[in-house]
Parts: sequence; structure tokens; C-alpha cells
Amino acid sequence: REIYIESTKPVIDSVEIGATQTVIEGGTKNIIFNFTATDRDGVSTLNGATAKAQFNKSGETTRVNNSCNWFSNLNSTTAKYTCTIGIEFYDGPGDWTVNVSIKDNSNSLAERISTTFLLQETISINLTVNISLNEHDIIWNYSLFGGETNKKASNYLIITNIGNKNINLSINATDLIGEDQIER
Repeated sequence: REIYIESTKPVIDSVEIGATQTVIEGGTKNIIFNFTATDRDGVSTLNGATAKAQFNKSGETTRVNNSCNWFSNLNSTTAKYTCTIGIEFYDGPGDWTVNVSIKDNSNSLAERISTTFLLQETISINLTVNISLNEHDIIWNYSLFGGETNKKASNYLIITNIGNKNINLSINATDLIGEDQIER
């Protein structure tokens, strides 16, 4: 006579991540966080190769780690896993959802999708200047004519947004020498 014992489904007990996060100006910030999973059948039945996580926010690219790593056994039924997910400097500020999951050896899925963190707004710009400190004129090494567009100067100022806040810039070009004023 055979006795069949059904496997119990694992559960995700907790997700440990800071409540607020920030971006790295112009780069990628690797956010390291942990989650714990419990299987009453024992930690040996948790399939660590299936431990994964993702960050989601409506309108943003989903950030994924499909290979979170076993960190330690907390007891005979609960294990801790660690994950790293990169957030880009341009990822939108606001509430992001953290989804974590793991399967056991019988392919039963444990999932937690209720944890969130706040990605704070970062205001930052980078200036690239090709104008000497004593020079205040922008110079074109050729003639310019009214109505022309996209004529690059031989010296310049480049402004790059390296934060996650949309920035509206207004540049005023006044006292253009030799330029006739046209009323519109």
C-alpha cells in the first residue's frame, strides 16, 4: 500500500528593503534587498534557482533579477535570499512595487507583490562647457543667415539632465552683436 503525502506550498514571509531609495546621478544604483521564504516541508525543498524579483511602476521599464541568491537558513523551514536590482538615473520618482517569488521542488509558487518603496526625485544637471572663462561670446566660424537652424558654434555649452526629474530650461540670448531686431 502506497501513502502519498502532498507537498505544502511555500510562502514569502517578508521583503526587507529600505522604504525610500534614490538614484545615482547619471548612473545605475544597485539596490540590494532580502526576502525570506518558508516551506513547512523544509528549506531543502525550496528551489533557490527559481528565486527572483522585480521592481514595477506604471509607465516605467520593469527592472528584473531572475537569479536572486540564497543567503542563509534562518531555521529548518525558513531561508533568506538576497537580490540586487539596478535602478537607472532616469527611472521615474514615486512608488515602485517589489515583486518576489520562489518555487519549491514540486513547482508550487510562492509570490509576494505587496511591498513598495518610494523612489525619491533627484534634480541634477551636468554642464559641459567649451568656452574659456574670460570669453563670454559664442562664436561661429562661418556666416549665419536668418531662418537657418542647427548651426553649431565652435564653442558651446551642453546641459544634460542626469537626474530623474523632468527639467524645463529657458535660455535667453540677448545683445546679439550685428543682429537686427525683428518684431513678431
